[in-house]
Amino acid sequence: MSDNDDTGTAEAPTRRDYMKYGGAVAGGGLLAGCAGQSESGSTPESTRTETTAEAAIETSDTTETGASWTATMPPVGELEFDTVPESLFDSEGFVADVVTALGYGDIVDAFSYEKWPTLFYEELPDVDPETDFDTSLMVDGAADKEVFYEIDPNLMMRWELDAADITEVEENVGPIFGQRARGPRPDNFYKYGDGEAYPYLDLYEQTEIYGQVFQEEERASAIVEANRELIDSVAARLPPESERPTVTVGGIFGGDVYANVIYFEETTPEVVRDGEVRTYSKKQYRELGVVNAFADASYGSPFWTTTDGEGLLEANPDVIFIDNGIADLEFLEEQRRKLQSDPVMSEVAAVQNDRIYPGGTAVQGPIVNMFQTEMAAKQLYPEEFGEWQGLGETPEDEQLFDRQEVADIVNGDI
Repeated sequence: MSDNDDTGTAEAPTRRDYMKYGGAVAGGGLLAGCAGQSESGSTPESTRTETTAEAAIETSDTTETGASWTATMPPVGELEFDTVPESLFDSEGFVADVVTALGYGDIVDAFSYEKWPTLFYEELPDVDPETDFDTSLMVDGAADKEVFYEIDPNLMMRWELDAADITEVEENVGPIFGQRARGPRPDNFYKYGDGEAYPYLDLYEQTEIYGQVFQEEERASAIVEANRELIDSVAARLPPESERPTVTVGGIFGGDVYANVIYFEETTPEVVRDGEVRTYSKKQYRELGVVNAFADASYGSPFWTTTDGEGLLEANPDVIFIDNGIADLEFLEEQRRKLQSDPVMSEVAAVQNDRIYPGGTAVQGPIVNMFQTEMAAKQLYPEEFGEWQGLGETPEDEQLFDRQEVADIVNGDI
C-alpha cells in the first residue's frame, strides 16, 4: 500500500465481512478461521499497542467442517480454531520463521522484513518460502489501520494505534492472538487484556503453541528438539569463561556508539522462569556464554546503553558484533569503516585484531537461530568450531547442525 492508495475501495466491505466471522489477530497479525476467544482477551481502555508480537494469518474463504481445536497464549487467553491458517503477515520475522519451520511458507510481510534474513533458507535443500513484501503498514511513520482492510491477508494493528482502533479491528477483523517476547518489555509497554504483566514465552514455547494453531505439533517438537540439540552440543564445547573474549553487540549511529547489552538474568529478573531467560533477541550470544564488555557500565535501561568512542575504548571489547549485520552487508562494511577510521575507536582491541563480525537479527525463530548460533560460535571460538568464512561458505564437515534434517522437518519428511 502506498501513501496515495485509495482506502475506500469497493472490495473492502467484502473483506471486512469475511474477516469479521473468520478472523483472529495473531501476535501482531491475524489468524483467520478462528471460531472464538476466551473472555480474558477483552481489550482494555489504553492508548498504545506497542505490545503484541508479530504475525498476521488467514485461511481460505471456505471454512472446513470437522472438529475444532484450541491454542492458548498469554495475555490473550484461549482461541478456538476450526480451520488451519494458510498465509502469514509478520511485521518482523519471528513468527514467519516459526511457521516456515512448520511447513507454511506463504508469507506476506508489510513492515520490517529486512530484519528477517531469508538468505539462511538458501542453505536448506528444497526450502523456499514464498514472500510478498509490497505492502507497507507504516504511512508517514505511523501505522495505518486501513491496511487491515486493504491487503490480503489483513494485518494486526501496531505502532501508534489507540484502544478504539484495537476495538475496531477486533470487531471487524478478529481477536488478537500472540505475544511479544523479543526483549524485556519496558515499564510503559502496553498490556493487553486486564492490564496486568504477563509471563514471557520463549522461542520453544511459542513454536509449540503455533504448532497447535497449525495442527503441526510433531513438526514443532522436531524443530525444537533439533535446536536444543545444537545448543547442548555447542555449550558442551565452550572454553572456560576466563578464556572467552569480551563482547559488545551494537553499532554506530550518528556521532555515538550504540551498544546493546546482552540479556543476562540478573539485569532483567522478570523475564527469568525456571532459571532460564525467556527473551529470544540475543539468544545465541547468551547461550554461547559471552562475556559482556559493558558489564560494569551504568545503563540507561536494563538491556542497552549508549556511549562514545572513549567509552568503547574503555570497555575495549575483544569482539564487536554489528547488530543485524548479516542481513545488511552494506551497513556492516560502513560500520567497519567508521570504526577503523576513527582515531579513538580504531584503538579498540576488536578493531585492532579485525574481529568485527556481522551480528544476527533480533527476530530469530528456531531456524534462523540455528544458523545464527553456528555463525556466532565460529566467530567467537574459531579454535574450537572452525573459522566463520561467510554465509554459505562453511564446509559440510565443519557445519554444526544437519541442514538436511532441518529441511526434512520443514518439508514434513519426519
